[in-house]
Formats: sequence, structure tokens, C-alpha cells
Amino acid sequence: MDLHFSIGPDKYQVPKHITVGVFERAIGWDISEPKNLKPFTATIVGCPLTALDILDVDVAEFITAICLQRMQLDEGTLQKEIDGFKLIDFDTMTFANFIDLDTYTSSGIGANLSNIVAVLYDAPKETVLEWDAVLIWPAILLLTKFRQSVYREYDEFFELGDQKEASDEAKESNIQLMWWEAIMALADEVFLHIHQVVERPYKECLNYLTWKKSKAQKEKLNNLRIKNDIQKRSR
Repeated sequence: MDLHFSIGPDKYQVPKHITVGVFERAIGWDISEPKNLKPFTATIVGCPLTALDILDVDVAEFITAICLQRMQLDEGTLQKEIDGFKLIDFDTMTFANFIDLDTYTSSGIGANLSNIVAVLYDAPKETVLEWDAVLIWPAILLLTKFRQSVYREYDEFFELGDQKEASDEAKESNIQLMWWEAIMALADEVFLHIHQVVERPYKECLNYLTWKKSKAQKEKLNNLRIKNDIQKRSR
């Protein structure tokens, strides 16, 4: 449905398709708060907030309803290529790609949609900002499922149970610190080795990190046993 309206000499149109850039800006408004509905609508339409104040209440509410409807994205069909940019191979992605996607996702998909899509399709951010959000959404859903499966597979490394009670800010900070420490561990704390590390396959890196963490825990347990044995003998 083509929906447009005029206010004086100015004409505005509700876009038929929401771009990644518009979606990213609009999703920032908490629409559970009635006061945010107008700025949410103005963001999608691209009109001044004062323009909506001039409209009849029923008309403004109708336009908002259409905007809300067009922000609803479903599973759709996965696009393996958009404008010549191919979807990343989830199984063979680099450690750098995985870290970027995990960090952006943990910080909020809506707020980081263009960054995530840019990594998923190896495309410039300014390019993906103009893409139809409907086209990229199946890839986002695939990413969330993939990320969950990786976290389950490498639960010994991620230790999700320890983060359940943490705040969103703490989780984000923990994830950023965790990945930095992981990179430095793989690079043997040599800064110039970082580039070599992050270009390795993500599975290879997580396998090694899981092994190294398990090894460290076993050594710690063994040291505790030795300490306890010494204390018993000294009594």
C-alpha cells in the first residue's frame, strides 16, 4: 500500500520497505512508551516531529500503525547473496569474524544491525545501510541460532552459568574482556601475533582455548591436592 501525506508544501511517504539504516534508528525508540511513538514514526517517515503534531490524531495513529506493521520482519528466504555480496560461511569463518559478530550481538542486534550485516555479507557498512531489512533478517536469525549452538558446544570455555545473574552492561564488558584475553592467550601475549591469531578458523581457536582452559583447571586442582597432602603430613 502506497501511503503518503502532505503538510503544507511538504510531502512525506511511509516507505514500503524499511532499510537497515532506518530500522537501526527506529528500533532505538522504546515503543512500549506511548511518548516514543511519534519520534519512532518520524524516524521511519523522515519527517520533523512537529509535522506529526499538525496531523489529525486519527491520521497520525494510522500512519504509526502502518510504520509498526512494516517494522515487523519474519523468517523469509535466506539470501546467500545481496548486490554481489555473498553471505559468510558460518562453518569456516575466521576467529575475527566470530568475535565481531558475538560482540555486536551481545551489545544488541537492533542497535548494531548494520555492523552485523556488514560482517555477515563482507560488505561496506554504508552499502548495507540501504538494503531492505526484510532481505537480511533471515541471515540474522541464522546467526542467532549458530551463535547459540557454538555457545552450547563450547560451554566449558564460555561458562554461561556464571553470567546468568550479571547485568547487560556487565555481560557486554565481560565479553569484550573475555575475547581480548582469549586473543592474547592465543598470541602468547605477543601483540604482533594478534593478526595471525584472529585470521585462523574460529573452531580451531575455540578448540585450543577450551583445551588450554581445561588443562589449567586440572593443574589448579592437582596443586590443591598437593597442598592438602602437605598440610595433612605436617599435622
